[in-house]
Amino acid sequence: MIPTITDVRNWKPAVLHDRAQAVDTVAAHLDSERGALTDTALTLWQSWHGRAADAAEKHLDRERRSVVAVVEHLRHVGDQLRRADTALTWSVLAVRNAIANAERAGFTVDDSGVKPRRHADDSAAATQDAAAEHAESIRRALATLGELDDHYAHILREIVADLAASTPKPAPLSPDEAVRDRSILDDGKLDRDEVGRLLANLTAAGLDTNSLADLAAGRQVTHLPAGAIRYLEELYHRGGVGQFLRLQNALDEDGSPQAVAAGRALSAGILTLSNESIVDDGGHSGGWDRLPPDVRALVQLNPADSAPATLDDYLRSLSPFERSRLETDPGAAARAHAEMLRDPGSHYAQRLGVQNEFWGRVADSDGIPGTRLGIELVESAATQVGLSDSTGRSAIASASYAFPNGLGEAMLDVGTRNNETNARILTGDLDGDGSPETRRDAVLTPLFVHEWEDDGASLGRLTSWMTEESLAVQGPGDAGSLDTERRDRADRAALGLVQYLSHGENYSRFMDMSGPDTSSLGEVNPALLHATSQGLVGYIPHLAGVDTDSREWGYRAAESSDAGDKRFAHAQRVFALMSTGTDANTTFMGGALAFHETYDRAFVRSLVEPDKWGEISPDTAAAGNAAHIQALVDTGIYGAAVEQSRDQENIANTVAERRNQAYDTGYTMMRNAVASFVPANFTVGMTMDMLNPSVRDTFTIPESPAENFAFTMNESQITAENDVRIARLLVGTGWTPQSPSATDDLTAAGVLAENSTLSPEPDPLSNRSPQSVHELVRNAVKTEFGSDRLYGYTDEYRRSYHDVAPTVHFTSTN
Repeated sequence: MIPTITDVRNWKPAVLHDRAQAVDTVAAHLDSERGALTDTALTLWQSWHGRAADAAEKHLDRERRSVVAVVEHLRHVGDQLRRADTALTWSVLAVRNAIANAERAGFTVDDSGVKPRRHADDSAAATQDAAAEHAESIRRALATLGELDDHYAHILREIVADLAASTPKPAPLSPDEAVRDRSILDDGKLDRDEVGRLLANLTAAGLDTNSLADLAAGRQVTHLPAGAIRYLEELYHRGGVGQFLRLQNALDEDGSPQAVAAGRALSAGILTLSNESIVDDGGHSGGWDRLPPDVRALVQLNPADSAPATLDDYLRSLSPFERSRLETDPGAAARAHAEMLRDPGSHYAQRLGVQNEFWGRVADSDGIPGTRLGIELVESAATQVGLSDSTGRSAIASASYAFPNGLGEAMLDVGTRNNETNARILTGDLDGDGSPETRRDAVLTPLFVHEWEDDGASLGRLTSWMTEESLAVQGPGDAGSLDTERRDRADRAALGLVQYLSHGENYSRFMDMSGPDTSSLGEVNPALLHATSQGLVGYIPHLAGVDTDSREWGYRAAESSDAGDKRFAHAQRVFALMSTGTDANTTFMGGALAFHETYDRAFVRSLVEPDKWGEISPDTAAAGNAAHIQALVDTGIYGAAVEQSRDQENIANTVAERRNQAYDTGYTMMRNAVASFVPANFTVGMTMDMLNPSVRDTFTIPESPAENFAFTMNESQITAENDVRIARLLVGTGWTPQSPSATDDLTAAGVLAENSTLSPEPDPLSNRSPQSVHELVRNAVKTEFGSDRLYGYTDEYRRSYHDVAPTVHFTSTN
C-alpha cells in the first residue's frame, strides 16, 4: 500500500527500533527462565527415578525445545524490525526531501497533490510543468516507501505465523476434572490442594485481560484449551445454583487469597459458559443453552410459575442458607413447604432472594455475558422492579414479604456489560434480526422510573457507552482506522435512546416521575442520567441537525411528527432532561459548548487558511451549527427550570446555576469526542478558555413564564460576545493583524494587549459597551480579510438560533 503525505509527516522515528528492543527483552527473559528451569530439573533427576520421572523428563524436554524455538523466532522478529527501521527511515527521509524541494520551489504539498501557493509573487510562481515534475518525484519516493513497507510486513507475518505454530498449545481440560472439582465439598470440608486444583482449572478455562478486551470489542475469543467449555458445563450442571452458592460460601469461610481467587474464577466461569463469542480449541462455544437449566430458570423467574409440589424440589429451590436453617429444625422444612403451598407468593419471594444472591456473586467477578443472557437479565430486572413498584404486588408476593435490597441491580451490573445486549435493548431489536420490536418501552420504562438504591449507577451501563464506542478503532495496530461496525451499532443505540427519551409521553413521565409537580429523572436517579449524558454527549451535533457522516442518523432523525410543527422539539426535550441532574447538566451542556467552540474555530480557520477551503466558505455552516447548539443549551436549561418550578425567583436561580455549571466545565474530558465529530477534525486543544464569563449572562428570564419556552436574549450582548470569542480564537491560532488600524481596534476592544498578544482581560465587555466592541472587532476583521465576513457569520447565527427557538425575543442595548 502506498502511504500518503500525511502518513509521512506523522512518521515517528525510532518506533520500530523501540519495539525491536522490547521483543529482545521478552526473548531474553524467556531464555533465562528456560535455563533456570533446566538447571533445577537436572538436579531433580539425580534423586528421582522410575517411570514417572522418565515421563516428566520427556515432557520437560518437549517444553524446552518449544521454548528454544519461540526464543529463536522472537529474536528473528527483533532483527527484522531493526532492518525495517533502517530501510524505512531512509525511505521516509527521501520522501520528505522531495516534499521540501517542492515547498522551496513555491508549492504547497498535501494529500490532494502539489499546487502553487496562493498569494505567491507572480514572478516566482512555478509553472504547471514544474508542479508535475515535483509531484512525480514525490510519487516515486512514496511508491518506494510503500514497497519497502509491504516487503517487511510480509516477512514479519511469516515469522509470526511460524512463532504461533511453534508455541505449545495448552493442555486440554477433561470433564473428569469437573467431576473432581464439583466433589470438593463431599466430605464436608475444603482441602487446600483441592482449592488449588479448582483455581488452576478455572484459570485455564478462563479469560485474561486481553481476551476480555477482545470480547468487549465484539471479537471472538478462540484461545481456550480444548475441553474448556465442556469442563465448565460439567462443573455447573450437576450441582446447579445450590452447589454453586454452597461452594462460594465455603470459599468465603476459608478466606485465603487462593480461596478468594477461586471464588471469583468460579463466578467468572458462568459468564464464560454463557458467551457465544467464546470458542475453545475443540470447537465448542459458549451460549445461553450451555447454562444449567436451573440457572436459566432463575434468570427468567416469573411469579406465575407453579410452586414446587414435593418437599425435595422445594428444598432444592432455596438458597443454601435457607435450606440449612430449615434442616437444623426437625419438621421445619415440611411446615415451610406446607405454608408455601398455601401462599405461593411466598415462594416467589424466596426465589427472588436466591436470584439476588446468585447474580450478586457473579457480579463480583470480571467477565462479559453472552448476548442472550444479557438480554434475559435486563428483561428480568425490569420485570422484578416493575412488580416491586406496582400497587398490586400483594397479589403476587406474600403481603409480609419485603423485596430484597438492591433488587435487580446485580442482574443489571452483569447484563449490561455486553454492548450488543445494550444496543438491542435501546433499539428494541431484542432478537437481532434488524427489525425493532415494540418491547423496548416495556423493558426501559420500569427500569427508568424505578428509584434505585445506587441512584441508577448499575442501569447506567446500559446508556453510557455509545460516545466512547463510536470512536473505537479496529485494533491495536489500527490507530487511525475507526471500527465502522461498532460505530454503526453505537449510532443506532444512541438514536434509539434519544427517540425513547424524547417521546412526548416518556418525556412528561421523566419530568414528573411520581405525578404532577414531582421530582424529575435527574433528581430520582442522578447516576443514571449522568451515565446517559456520557453516552449521548458525542451526539450533540446530530441532535442539532449538523450534517454528520453517520450511516444511521439521517438529517434531524431524532425529530418526529408527534411534536407538531415545532423544529428541534425532540432535541430540546433531551437537553431539558439532561439539565435536571447536576452532573448530567455539567457533562452534556459543557460538551455542547465545547462543540460550539469547534464550529467557531471552523470559521476562524476559514479566515486564516482560505487555501484549505477552495471556493467553498464554511461561514454559514459554522454559524448555523454553533447557533443551533447554543439555542438548545438555552432552551433546555430554561425548559427544565420551568418544569421544576413556577416561581420566577427559583427559575432564575436554577437557570443561573445550570449555566454556571455548563460554562465552568473543564473540557478536557470532551476534547477527543468532540474533535472526531466535527467535519475536517478541527483542533480542539489550542486554548479552551475562550468562552467569556459574561456569555452566561446574555440569557434573561422573562417577566412571566410563556408557552414554548419564550425568553429574552440581549441582541447586542450576544453579538458582541460572538465577536470577542472569534477575535480571541483568531489570536489563539498565532495570527497577528498586519494593519495598524486593525491592531488598534482589537486593542481598544480588549482582545489584544499593548504588546499585540492575547489580552489577559477575562471579560472585555465588563467595561465597554457591546455595540462599540462589535464595531471595533468587525472593522478589524474586515480590514484584515477584505470582506465583512464577521457580519455574515453573526447574521446567520441569529437566523439559525431562531430555527430552534422561534419564540425568542431579542432586545438591543448600546
